[in-house]
Amino acid sequence: MKLTKRFAALGAAVLTVCLMFTSCTGQLENTGVADEKNMKIASAEDLEGKAVAVQLRSEADAIVSKNLTEYPKRYENMSNAAKDLADKKVAALVVDSNYAKKLVADNETLQIVKGEVAAVEYKFAVRKSENSGKLVEQFNKQIAALGESDKMNAIIKAELQSGEDTSVAKEEGKELKKALTLVADPYFKPFIYNNEKSVEGFFVTVADEIAYAYGASLTVKKVQPDSELSALETEENAFAVVSGEIDAEKYDVTDTFYTSKLVIVTRKAESK
Repeated sequence: MKLTKRFAALGAAVLTVCLMFTSCTGQLENTGVADEKNMKIASAEDLEGKAVAVQLRSEADAIVSKNLTEYPKRYENMSNAAKDLADKKVAALVVDSNYAKKLVADNETLQIVKGEVAAVEYKFAVRKSENSGKLVEQFNKQIAALGESDKMNAIIKAELQSGEDTSVAKEEGKELKKALTLVADPYFKPFIYNNEKSVEGFFVTVADEIAYAYGASLTVKKVQPDSELSALETEENAFAVVSGEIDAEKYDVTDTFYTSKLVIVTRKAESK
């Protein structure tokens, strides 16, 4: 499930993707993968009329739904979608490129189609206040530092491409005098998800890295779907992950910390 707040202005990305499809009025096959000879998928144009798997309430869900008119097949866990793809229950997945690498590595019958469907930028947002601008400034410094040190790539490879749980290496004796709260809908594995009693995932690791460098401890507060921004109204020292346009009069937003490139995953051609 999606952990970012959705806004109507997914606009430009959706319009761009719409142009990539041969038509935005096709019908999905109710039976999923009905005719193998028509299942060749080399680009977004070939998704028309196919059963496409996406993550529930993700940007991929919005884009595929918009351009294929019928809703795609939705999953809370895309590893289950990958299994269904291998079993020919769906024709393709539209998913984050880095996570796609793990799904394909875990199943040798799958492959990533060359090219991108769309790109989605993720940022952190805080409710405007007297100190929100300074907090965003500090966040931006840490986002830049993660990129310059190549730490962000290390986190991506561990969390998204390998499925490893990583944590911030704490400096011995460092005192965290501040406290921050990440408000999130934790049903968007591997970006954020429930793991027994804790909430983990790529976004949590990045938020923890930034908070720790800022000298703050991090708490994750679970909220209902698409209610992250409303939760910021009542939570002190809180921030959320967002994508798309956001009300600049109500929220301060950081620089982009991760750009998700959506790609297509299909089955490999079967040998005869």
